Amino acid sequence: MAAAKTLEPDSIFAHLDADGDGIITDEEMARAKEIAEFEHKKNMQENEDKKEDQYALWLGLLSGVCFYIQLQSLSLL
Repeated sequence: MAAAKTLEPDSIFAHLDADGDGIITDEEMARAKEIAEFEHKKNMQENEDKKEDQYALWLGLLSGVCFYIQLQSLSLL
């Protein structure tokens, strides 16, 4: 079995060491991967929601403009 590698005190991977023993286990790596994937999916969903909101806003604005034009054309008759 290979010797476990320990983290340097100022390592950029220190946040992955859940139990603070200075060693990142396979379980800690798997958990960090799951968290990163979840956060990525959450961010993608939030971006999609923003796109849908923007689309609804533009659609409502266009509908309002068309309705206003229709009212103006009816008042000219």
